[in-house]
Amino acid sequence: MNLSLRKLQHIAGLSLKNGIRLHFDSISLFNIKSYPTALFISVIAMEEIGKAFWADHFVFYSKVGERGDKELEEEWINLLLGNHKGKQLSFLSQIYSEIDKKFYEFIKSNKLDRFKQNSIYVGLEKPKKGKPRAEGEIIDPSKIRKEDARKQILLVHKFLESNIVDSESGIIYHDLAIFRKLLNNELLIKLESKKIK
Repeated sequence: MNLSLRKLQHIAGLSLKNGIRLHFDSISLFNIKSYPTALFISVIAMEEIGKAFWADHFVFYSKVGERGDKELEEEWINLLLGNHKGKQLSFLSQIYSEIDKKFYEFIKSNKLDRFKQNSIYVGLEKPKKGKPRAEGEIIDPSKIRKEDARKQILLVHKFLESNIVDSESGIIYHDLAIFRKLLNNELLIKLESKKIK
């Protein structure tokens, strides 16, 4: 039995809704100067939004084309739910023309995921090849810079704003009703009212 497209649509809608909520949480954390946690939550918001669009694309192309076999779909759902880099790249693919190649490579090489982890956990960096882990530099989340958190939050913020503007002007169309319901002028007003200090 193949994946239920209805279930995937539900996952897409809930992921988008959750990503939007997490984005506003990241702004609140940033504004109280909790920069490491703000960055962490913003990357999670990015991943949830990326997951939403990834699932939506799968559903759309499954309806207009042929579906893959059961094993291929099971492999894909495992990626959708567990592959952080895949979700980050899915987000980025929505705005690729606006992002420089350097940031794409940063995600592709798994550095954004490590940066996300380093913003929340104390630990030891991986040392040079052949050296024991104990020789690695100490990871200190409090060293996450305000500007790094701001840049990440603004990336998500601008994506949401431009997606709504493009939807409202007819440049893009969301097949899923929940996307149209969530990405609307009411959200745009809320986004415009939230200042990232």
